[in-house]
Amino acid sequence: MKTILGGLVLSLISLTHAYAGASQSYPFLTRTMATGFVAPDYRRVETCEIYKDHVVITKVFGTANPLTSVETKQTSLSGDFDTLLQAAAGTQTVTEPTGTADAGSSGYTATWKKADTRVLIILKTDDGLTRVTNPSVAASLLTNVIDGICPSAFQ
Repeated sequence: MKTILGGLVLSLISLTHAYAGASQSYPFLTRTMATGFVAPDYRRVETCEIYKDHVVITKVFGTANPLTSVETKQTSLSGDFDTLLQAAAGTQTVTEPTGTADAGSSGYTATWKKADTRVLIILKTDDGLTRVTNPSVAASLLTNVIDGICPSAFQ
């Protein structure tokens, strides 16, 4: 289970560092989902990154010699996302134990550009042992946008 949480946290940190210095487009909404405790050949991680003009869906199968699928779809998003991101960034998250060992993990995050800095916002995460939620209406709406744009995980 710690491996799953560690992988999710490392993925989130990698996203933050990978786009921190980039002057080009970056994903402003992201969902990462992973299977729970399973045999290595059944391990699966799906990441959906939403940009302003496209969506990138990455699926990784297995652990020893993983197979990867990457799909890019064009999209056009409009609306006042900056106001929603700012509201979600200004809300304190709530952490609670779930007590479900070996369950899958999920992470919903947003990236907000504040001045020259990109701020990572946790909308909701669940590693099977701990759930972190952002109780703001903005976070709920952004999570719904992610679920509406990204395909159902593990379909």
